[in-house]
Amino acid sequence: RPWPSASTQHRARLPKPSSRNALSIVSCRSRPTNTRTGGAPNRPSCSTSQPAAASTWLRAPARAVKFATVAPLTSADARELFLLVGALQGLAAFRAALGPADERAAMGATLTEINDALAAEVSAARPDRKRIFDLDDRFHDGYMTAAGPRVLAMHGTVKPQAERYERLYVTILTAELQKSVTEHRTIIKAIRSGNAAAAQAAVESNWRNAAERLAAVVAMAGERGRW
Repeated sequence: RPWPSASTQHRARLPKPSSRNALSIVSCRSRPTNTRTGGAPNRPSCSTSQPAAASTWLRAPARAVKFATVAPLTSADARELFLLVGALQGLAAFRAALGPADERAAMGATLTEINDALAAEVSAARPDRKRIFDLDDRFHDGYMTAAGPRVLAMHGTVKPQAERYERLYVTILTAELQKSVTEHRTIIKAIRSGNAAAAQAAVESNWRNAAERLAAVVAMAGERGRW
């Protein structure tokens, strides 16, 4: 069974994370638990402001646990993943813009509704970051429905690897998300008008700009995960 996480048990008591703390939290959550047969798991060695768990670490079940390899949180890794996702989603947007006019109009209406909700949440006095993440995901999923099977297969492999950076982006750069909202409108316009090349370019630009904004913050706060 899964080990209780100190960060999960005390999440409600954590202050609004700074860039450095947010990076630390993501790194800690990603770090594998070191267990041996019948032994107790090691405490995470990373240092954060999180309080210790109320219940002490439990003993592992009497079975061997494989060690996991955790990729580092680095600006280069963030940039590479975002550019890959952008390239794959750009292909989906290209295909969506080639669809029949009625399908493009319906997709444009759905994407506009989601993007308007995202804009409202980003502008709120106390934005809900989980809702922002979900709305942004729904927006991009809205045109990914047009992707072919090969693009979907590759996207299904790459996109989950980028999610920890997406969550970091939403946590640290909430104020910057209005730029994404504006970029989303460019994507919608291109799909609605049937301009496939412009739709592909707009999606790639959206992810490339996000990659550069996040990479700058990761580099400034200090890269994590090189253990």
